[in-house]
Amino acid sequence: TADVTDDDDVAALVETTVAELGSLDVLVNNAGFNPDDALGGPADVGSDAVDTVLDVNLRGAFRTVRAAGPHLVDAGGCVVNVASVAGVVGLPRQHPYVASKHGLVGLTKSAALDWAPDVRVNAVAPGYVATDLTETLQENERLRQSILDRTPLDRFAEPIEIAGPVAFLASDAASFVTGETLAADGGWTAR
Repeated sequence: TADVTDDDDVAALVETTVAELGSLDVLVNNAGFNPDDALGGPADVGSDAVDTVLDVNLRGAFRTVRAAGPHLVDAGGCVVNVASVAGVVGLPRQHPYVASKHGLVGLTKSAALDWAPDVRVNAVAPGYVATDLTETLQENERLRQSILDRTPLDRFAEPIEIAGPVAFLASDAASFVTGETLAADGGWTAR
């Protein structure tokens, strides 16, 4: 593991991985969070909270892409960024998170253009997933129902249901796919 907010830590992780495995074929950027102090209207969220969310969710992915890039080019590898439904739509009271995930979708598209044809770069945009991070949402009946009302499949995803699309985009089955963001959101963005 590495602290994605630290350039040296990320670079060391990449070099250790290459030393142990011999190459780096797939990079999955999955670090992300949305802390309570980053929730609220645009005038309610302090600069420190914005910086923290952007540093983990967007700059962290940029750091890993930058550190892994030469190895991925050598291997003809791929990148899968775990964005969010918040990267393709707006969500109220989550401005730093939404901005960071929109940025990650943009990074996906730009890196796909820059690294083609050597490296494929795609993203998965999960909807709400049943994890410890969404436990509060799942336990609050009003919030839970609000989410389910906007999710045609009428439930939170299980983590394995996000792992499948990530594995697909990292596989040879997606060898002609780059610059795309695959929604795994129970139909949220179909509306």
